[in-house]
Amino acid sequence: MSGAPEVPGPTALTRARRLVTTAVVGYLVLAGCGVLWAGIDEGGVPSGAPDLPVGFSVAGEQLQCASGGCWREFALRLPAGVDGSRALDLLRPALGCGPPDPITFRRTCTSLLDEDSPRRLVVAHG
Repeated sequence: MSGAPEVPGPTALTRARRLVTTAVVGYLVLAGCGVLWAGIDEGGVPSGAPDLPVGFSVAGEQLQCASGGCWREFALRLPAGVDGSRALDLLRPALGCGPPDPITFRRTCTSLLDEDSPRRLVVAHG
């Protein structure tokens, strides 16, 4: 019997390592593309109104852009019988920034145009 010695095939551990390595490299490539796109796409804007507390509704919407990017402004209709200070209390949990997008790492942030008025909401990438 002459010939080359038999070389064993890849083990399950080797295949698992290859799979994990491929997944990690794939994610890093996608994330890198996402970060580049976020930098290029300064005009990127969130797609719609955030979830509002019960009773609130959107009365109007405007897209605004400036040198820092674009954002959406929403005119809000308050619930019947709710005054401004109570409306502010109800809206506060909806304000702030969400978790970063896993591809672009951009966060969608919601804030009030005027901190003392619950009538205009701003949604932008932060």
